[in-house]
Amino acid sequence: MNLRFAGQYFDEEVWTHYNYCRDYQPKLGRYIESDPFGLSGGLNLFVYAEQSPLDVYDNNGLAPKYVKPDNPNKRKPPDHRIPSGEESVMLDMKMQKSILDNQKNSEALV
Repeated sequence: MNLRFAGQYFDEEVWTHYNYCRDYQPKLGRYIESDPFGLSGGLNLFVYAEQSPLDVYDNNGLAPKYVKPDNPNKRKPPDHRIPSGEESVMLDMKMQKSILDNQKNSEALV
């Protein structure tokens, strides 16, 4: 069966996930087609959910929505229209091991 997350279709021939408007390549961790909004969606044409998938979701790849917009303690995502440098996240050893194990398991399936 080729169904994945809600609305996604997995293309077995090219190993991409089709999300209505563009294809996502899970091994690269990014879209391989540019944002249909062009530059009005930001300088990075291949971004998803403002590069913050824990705080933002984008059902159809066209309009990001915030998970909890009324949370006063939530950090505000950077304005992706203005180059502002890079962000980093500190992961504890347990989380790092979990990520590496998941990556190894997903590569074994390919």
